[in-house]
Amino acid sequence: GLQLIRRVGGGNATLLHGLAEAMAQHAVVVRRVSSIVAGTRVTSGVLSLLPVVGMLAAVGMLPASAHPSSVVAMGVCFGLAVTLMALGRWWRSRLFRWASSGALARFVVYELVAIAVSAGAPPTYAGRLVAEAVGESALLLGAEDIMPSVARGRLWQSSGMRFAMDAGAPLVDVLRAEARRVQRDDEADALRRVQELDGRLLLPLGLCDLPAFFSSGVIPTVLAAWQMW
Repeated sequence: GLQLIRRVGGGNATLLHGLAEAMAQHAVVVRRVSSIVAGTRVTSGVLSLLPVVGMLAAVGMLPASAHPSSVVAMGVCFGLAVTLMALGRWWRSRLFRWASSGALARFVVYELVAIAVSAGAPPTYAGRLVAEAVGESALLLGAEDIMPSVARGRLWQSSGMRFAMDAGAPLVDVLRAEARRVQRDDEADALRRVQELDGRLLLPLGLCDLPAFFSSGVIPTVLAAWQMW
């Protein structure tokens, strides 16, 4: 943002203040999403340790004089449990990445174009300036999908923005309104993802962790108890 302001020779103070407020609001949403994901990650991690507890309990109950076939069967159960635990861990990591990737900051691109236009840059040139200033940060902002349009100066060619401009609305106002809409949509999507996270985590819990506990704890414990008899 500072690089862009230096290139265009300044910017409207009201727009800069608005961008700062929008980024502060976005930071609040990001922190909220991060805290929810972190809490869910801890709970999920504790539940994923149940198969390990089952293994320790089964090994502790196994008598020293256990038949070799029981030891082999227990080893097979442990191997299956470890495989299921690894699958559950991979599955959960993908769900956590999915939940955390919703807090996008695409609105920043619209705000930067509005700042460049307000400083007197022609719309097409303003788009190229923003594309150069953002550079690789587009991936961090989640804006890689709109950067080609920005670089070609066609960011405002969407139907809603074009309609507003045809109605006589200034380009800067149209860009800022679109930035607010994009921010609301992205933040709502981020919160929706973390709300859905608990429900989605039930799948690896039910299909991986619980079967792993049954395989590492219940079956070996029954085998160990049978050997004790």
